Amino acid sequence: MSTVLLDVDKHIATVTLNRPEALNTMNDELRAELLTTWDRLRNDDDIRVCIVTGAGRAFCAGLDMKEAAARVQEGGPAQRRESSRLYGGHYPYDIPKPVIAAINGAAAGGGLGIALACDILIAAEEAVFVAPFAMRGTMSNPIITLLGKKVSYGWAAWMSFSGVRVDAPTALRIGLVNEVLAKDALMDRATEMAERIAGNSFAALQAIKEKLQQINEHTMDTALREDGPRVTAFVERAEAAEGFVAFAEKRRPQFS
Repeated sequence: MSTVLLDVDKHIATVTLNRPEALNTMNDELRAELLTTWDRLRNDDDIRVCIVTGAGRAFCAGLDMKEAAARVQEGGPAQRRESSRLYGGHYPYDIPKPVIAAINGAAAGGGLGIALACDILIAAEEAVFVAPFAMRGTMSNPIITLLGKKVSYGWAAWMSFSGVRVDAPTALRIGLVNEVLAKDALMDRATEMAERIAGNSFAALQAIKEKLQQINEHTMDTALREDGPRVTAFVERAEAAEGFVAFAEKRRPQFS
């Protein structure tokens, strides 16, 4: 069974993360299929608008912690070292056409990153948003950068420092999402929005997205490319491994 489903109809691509039994967490297989899918969306000019959603109860609950913990226990790294840049990664940020996130449930960690990398975010009433990095003893330059660009500094700090679960009404209030809807209305609304966008000039859509990102990326490139001394020191430590193993062993992590 494919971990990523792609449906294209009338210039609109719908991408569905498809590991519902694992809350659509990202394992190596899903990440590889996402890379292939993003390439298709970037390069197929018959596709003018994209919708990203999840199968089952979750949008994407982040990294597959069981796979990560198993990798640590076998002597490998907790996470495969990602580039500090979004481009070429598993985020849809650099797709040169509008992308709508239809967030049907939990968007945590890497799932929050996928949502933040979309242009328009709409959420079901059940959706929750979590940046669990400090809780797990890890961090993500791309996700924290995107979060800091999306909401106020105070909310980005609170979410990142605490790992608090932000519910859909709060996400709407702080500007994290555009709309909150009943779950059974979510995909209809996403399709309605996509159809309205797809009927406009494709060249204009691409130019507008480029300009909006250019405005939003003031200082973003530096944030993604350059690490300060504390970040550099942090990524050289093995603290993240303890977070993943503790999760697998169902105990609180013991950080130094």
